[in-house]
Formats: sequence, structure tokens, C-alpha cells
Amino acid sequence: MAHRSAKPGRDLERAALSYATNGFEVFPLKPREKRPLHSGWQAQATRDVASVAAAWRRDPDANIGVACRELIVLDTDDERGLAAVRDLDLPETTAARTGRGMHFYLEGSGSSRSGVLPGLDVRAGRAYVVGAGSVHPSGAVYEWQVPPWEVPPAPAPRAVRELLRRRAGRVKQSSQPIGQGRRNVTLTRLAGGLRALGLSGEEVRGVLHEHNSRRCLPPLPGQEVDRIAKSAAGWPEPPPWVSNPFGFVDDPALDSSGRLVLAALCSHAKDNGWCKPSVRRLAELTKLRTDTVTSAVRRLEEHGRLSVSRSRRSGNHYRILNRPPVGPPSGGSVRRFGTEADA
Repeated sequence: MAHRSAKPGRDLERAALSYATNGFEVFPLKPREKRPLHSGWQAQATRDVASVAAAWRRDPDANIGVACRELIVLDTDDERGLAAVRDLDLPETTAARTGRGMHFYLEGSGSSRSGVLPGLDVRAGRAYVVGAGSVHPSGAVYEWQVPPWEVPPAPAPRAVRELLRRRAGRVKQSSQPIGQGRRNVTLTRLAGGLRALGLSGEEVRGVLHEHNSRRCLPPLPGQEVDRIAKSAAGWPEPPPWVSNPFGFVDDPALDSSGRLVLAALCSHAKDNGWCKPSVRRLAELTKLRTDTVTSAVRRLEEHGRLSVSRSRRSGNHYRILNRPPVGPPSGGSVRRFGTEADA
């Protein structure tokens, strides 16, 4: 498939802005690469047009990363993957040509899965994809086939949702061997998918060695597989309100309403901790009265578990704090959730 050759800077800025103006969260990748340009990309990903423009003016040759927090992207690299997508009977939706295949954008949420069908990976949740306008290492340019301003991402159909409900960590075995020239990149992609599912470094290592011995012809040296697993273990882990929300809210200093409200906020929070559900929405989720929710939020602030930016125009913006309780607030009284005693 022919692709146009790359043009410098300004095209990448325009492409990044077209994502942002169509509601996608983007962040810079290294030029002609798939890796983030800066650490902490989860917090940098934004759809704010001014922020996106400033980012690409600083780094005009940066490729475009597209966060999948509210997206499910079907990623194909060959004809087998395209055939699998056809079998899923997708509705008309946003789509882009990549360096070797296609990205199909769908509206939805879930977790990434590698090798869900022959030639098909799913990117979702805490994953990202390389956006249209970016430059592949080969020099080819990722291009829109169906841009979002013509057809926005369609809701994920039932067949795709069923793929995402497969047991976390399950690796679908293919009968196709992985030959020389594809072994390292295939195992690296598999490691990324497993890491996005929340598997530990040692769990990823075990799956990679099994995959290597069964499918790679000939298998990679064990030391090389260990290097891939070690690299994956160093990739950023999801914050505790994403990876272990039940443990995160299990604080003996919190009463039941505090834990319920904090758990509801965890269910909305991005990796950087920010969310903005309304008080009414929190009350619906927790089955508490709105005044009880408001009181619980205030106590969570005092306890150091939450910060709140209040606005009458746009409503409250909450940020979950990844730190232990800070102890009693100043002011002469000792508060615990549900009680207050004079100091």
C-alpha cells in the first residue's frame, strides 16, 4: 500500500490539532518513533487546543500519540487482521492507515488485548496508538482513511465488547509461527499488552518465555526474552486507584460514606487522578444523599485523600491524591470519618 512521504513540522502540528478539535486526547511521541517523547504521557494527554498547539511548537517533529482512555482501537498489521475485522462486521467508523496495516477507532472502554484474533490486537484503557499524520520509521506517513470529521468513532459493537471481556492475561495461541525478523517486535508488543492488563514483571516474563518456546522459530535466546520482560517491567504502572481501587479505598480511617465516595471517584479518575463527576452523579453511584456526599468530599480533603477545585460555572474538579492520610487537620479538633472530637 503506497503512502505519501513525510513533510516536516507544520503538518504534524496541524494533524495533532485536528485530533484535539475532534475530541481526542493527544501527546507528543519521539520523531519517527512510537515511544513517548516525555515521561508521564498519561498526564500530558489532552484535547485542549492551546496546550496541543504549544506542545508541537516546542517539538514540531514529534509524532502523535493518541490516548485510548475513551477509545477502543483495533490494530491490524496484515491481511489476517483485516479479515478478522471484516468478520466482526464493524459499523462505519473512523479509520487510519498505519505503517503496515490499519487502525479502526471505536467509542468505548476496556483493557488492551494482544493477539485476540490472528493478526489483530486491541488497544484500549491505559494504552495509546500512533496517530494519523505521524511518520513511520520507514518514512511512510500514517494517513486517515475515514477521518473523524466525516465519520466519528462508532460505539463498539457487541462482538468487540466480547473480545475485551476475555479473561485478563489469557494469551490466544495462534497456529502461525513467528519467524526471524518478527520475534523481538512480536514479543515486545505482547509484553506491552500484558503490562497494560496489570500483570507484574515476573508474570510478563513467564508468558513471554512460554510464547517464545511455542511459537518463535527458532526461539530467541533466553537472555533476549529476559531483556524484553525487564524493559516492560520498567514501563509506568497504573496508579492504585486504577490497578487496585478496592485496596486504595480500604482505609480504616474512612467511614462507609467516605469509602463509597472515594470508590466512586476512582471509577471516574484518569491516570493523573483528575475527574469531574457531579455531586448528583456521585449520589446516584453511592446511593447516598447529596449533602452526605458533599460532607464526605470535605472530609476526604481534610484527610489528604482528595483535592477539589470548585467552580460554580463548570462544577467541581476532583483530584485523587496518591499518598497516605496526613493525620488530623489543624484547628483544634481531631476528625475521623463520621465523628468529631475536641482535641
